[in-house]
Amino acid sequence: MIRKATPDDFAELTELWLRASCQAHPFIVADFWQQQQLAMQQHYLPQAKSYVYQPSPAAPLAGFASVVQHKLAALFVAPEQQGQGIGWALLTHVTQLQPLLELDVFEQNLDALRFYYRFGCRLKERGLHPETQAWQLTLAYP
Repeated sequence: MIRKATPDDFAELTELWLRASCQAHPFIVADFWQQQQLAMQQHYLPQAKSYVYQPSPAAPLAGFASVVQHKLAALFVAPEQQGQGIGWALLTHVTQLQPLLELDVFEQNLDALRFYYRFGCRLKERGLHPETQAWQLTLAYP
């Protein structure tokens, strides 16, 4: 089930984000993500429209997507839940609400790139992420 996130979800979403970020980005030191935790919980999530995937009301959150205006700011699935269609369901939900999206993805995150290209995203530009100096791609949907 996909529902709108509430402030009560932010701590759990931040923990999910940290685990998924460290797993998806082994080319970036884990300290970078850990240093972003508080900002994620107190700044980024409250600013965004976020949607969570929760298999049942008593189950832990399995993933979430966050949108700020026309930008997909986050799409993360718990590592143990990946490959089950949760990310696809969340992105489908978000694109029904916001049909034109842009998103940034690290070039070395090949699984994410394949996922977004399969979904129909296309390359818009390439540049260096200022904080990590890792190459980042901006994709557009559709």
